[in-house]
Amino acid sequence: MKKRHHHHGPRALLTGALITTAALAASAQEGEVRILVQPWKQTEFVLDGAQRMGATPALLLPEGPHNLVFWAPHCSLWDTTVAVKAGERIELRKVLKRTPEYLAHERDLAKASFKKAALRYIPLTATIAFGAWALAARNKHDQAYDELQQAASAYHTTNSPGIIAYDKAVTLPAAKERLQDTRNTLVLSVGLCGTAALATVYGFLRAAKVRTPEYQDKEKLRFEGLVFVPDARGGMLMTGLTLPLR
Repeated sequence: MKKRHHHHGPRALLTGALITTAALAASAQEGEVRILVQPWKQTEFVLDGAQRMGATPALLLPEGPHNLVFWAPHCSLWDTTVAVKAGERIELRKVLKRTPEYLAHERDLAKASFKKAALRYIPLTATIAFGAWALAARNKHDQAYDELQQAASAYHTTNSPGIIAYDKAVTLPAAKERLQDTRNTLVLSVGLCGTAALATVYGFLRAAKVRTPEYQDKEKLRFEGLVFVPDARGGMLMTGLTLPLR
């Protein structure tokens, strides 16, 4: 019995040629869209209301109009339509702008941060400054006290009538006045330091209660809703397949 030999070579080549020709014909009906939208790594977009995609450098799309809606965190949506032509390239260049709501939130956040810092650090700085003043005042008070003791000791140990009269009339009263002045300064500085310390505690407690502004990205909610279609069971997420060019 003779074996039959099946010659698939020409037929396989013909089939491959037909598939290749069909693929080339299909690609000939596509155009390229290059995505140059900033901020690049954060930008997402919805293609033709059905396909949500992340950062993609380029797409091959069938000829005809295509709608793209771009979004990035804290930015306004950019809704645009491109007319794709077979074999041609289109570049989409855009810098997405921050929403007015987000800019207002940043200002409110800066105000809240400034208020917290002021409540905490202004009285704290005053406490440190008054504390340094109190320390210096204490040193001057101790110095004035020692000078008065020395003047009193000299007054009681001298035998010269002239010196005794001068110390009694000038030296001792001046030393006592200087000691009183330094005592007044010391009392004032310690009082102010204590007041500032209490204000610091109060400021930290107040700062802890300052409300930090909250922000809701409404544009994100709008963007996420572009590919969400409600049905009888509550919803359906529409997805699709697009060929990105790497």
